[in-house]
Amino acid sequence: MPMVFKETSLAISDNSGARRVLCIKVLKGNVGYPGAILVGVIKRAVTKKFRTGKRALKKGEIHKLLLVSARKERGRKTGLSCWS
Repeated sequence: MPMVFKETSLAISDNSGARRVLCIKVLKGNVGYPGAILVGVIKRAVTKKFRTGKRALKKGEIHKLLLVSARKERGRKTGLSCWS
């Protein structure tokens, strides 16, 4: 099962405007699994002209995150890799 640690870079898949987040703390433990709450800083966000709503996220802001899903790259004997 994939795990998330401190200093892990995460891709965001929602409409908040953030694209990449760096995990700075896993609340209630050292390892984050799906369902865990994390604290992270936004490293990459959507540019201003594509932001919508009153509260758009900006680079450098710190927010709490909910880890919904995670995947891990697995290597095969043939040399190919797949995500699961």
